[in-house]
Amino acid sequence: LMLGDRATAQQLSQLRHQLGLDQPVFVQYFRFALDAIEGDFGRSLRTNDPAFQEVWLAFPVTIQLSIASLAIASLLGVPLGVLAAIKPNSTFDNLVMTVSLFGVSMPIFWLGLMLILVFGGILGWLPIGGLMPIGSDVSRITGMSVLDSLLSGRLDLVGSSLRYLLLPAVPLATIPLAIVTRI
Repeated sequence: LMLGDRATAQQLSQLRHQLGLDQPVFVQYFRFALDAIEGDFGRSLRTNDPAFQEVWLAFPVTIQLSIASLAIASLLGVPLGVLAAIKPNSTFDNLVMTVSLFGVSMPIFWLGLMLILVFGGILGWLPIGGLMPIGSDVSRITGMSVLDSLLSGRLDLVGSSLRYLLLPAVPLATIPLAIVTRI
């Protein structure tokens, strides 16, 4: 038991030295910044592949989420703003402006957790994680689940992919939605 603990401590010490974690924080940061300028973001501890490669694989999903949140903000914000502007100082205008003020002020992480709890956990209307149903066989063409479903001709999975996208996109859309509505 003692030998095993000593071996583990020695391996941990070697790993800390290999990763540079035995250096002061400012040295670690400076080394990372210099490497990042050269395009080296280190290696993944999980796969030992370059970290940039793993980030690049997730980049299309980020683009898809951004497009979805901006689409929600535009499709809801413009009509609400126009209707509020048509009837200035009306009850509808005051309600829309108050709700949009809350939209700008609401912490997105808290709203996201509440939406997951209510619509995913309690009501079970929306999935709380992932991009597509488990076992769906769609080839990765672009890395965007909705677009890959369309390009593969799997129209049944387009709706499903949109359901998976809705829960994370709505909280991200709240601030742009409030801004578009107020403008």
